[in-house]
Amino acid sequence: MMMQSVWLSIALSCLLHRKLPTITQTISVITILLGTVLATGLFPLQQNVSWKGMGLSFLSALAYALTIQFTGNIGENLHPLTKAQLMSGGALIVILVIWVPTILPTNHLMTGLQWGGITAFFAMLLPLTCFSFFMPHLSLGIGPIISSLELPSSVVFAFILLSESVTVAQIIGVCLIILAVVVTNILPLRMRGQYEQMHRSHK
Repeated sequence: MMMQSVWLSIALSCLLHRKLPTITQTISVITILLGTVLATGLFPLQQNVSWKGMGLSFLSALAYALTIQFTGNIGENLHPLTKAQLMSGGALIVILVIWVPTILPTNHLMTGLQWGGITAFFAMLLPLTCFSFFMPHLSLGIGPIISSLELPSSVVFAFILLSESVTVAQIIGVCLIILAVVVTNILPLRMRGQYEQMHRSHK
């Protein structure tokens, strides 16, 4: 469900900029969603689906899509590091409000800080900083599609670090997602290059 943030973010971009998604973006999103189904081993379903869980997961995807939009389009006059600090601080406040009752009592405070700090750096600080630096420079809808590489990365690292088994369907799904990202970024560059070459030849 988190991967729904790809099309949600593109939809938000289109609404904000009042532009329709390109055919390439539409095909890429469909390919990414198909790859997600394969990479996560969604089918066949072997247990009951929690609709409450599905709804909360969808809200998480919406929050992630909004995060992508905020890092690219809001506070453009702010330094990227300042923007990342503000967003991280806001996320910390929300998490503390919701999860403080489950955190206390702090029987394993030092262990939590140690692993929590490592997780926070790679899951929050580094991604938000990179998003804040580079997202404003990307074309409409490209950022969300690039963010879909999160799932292939998770599958690869789960295989390498956790020795989890990976099926052929998951490998195909990962390849589809990577192919969609590559095509979305390379095809416009080739078309632009061909256009500029034709323009020079006409001159």
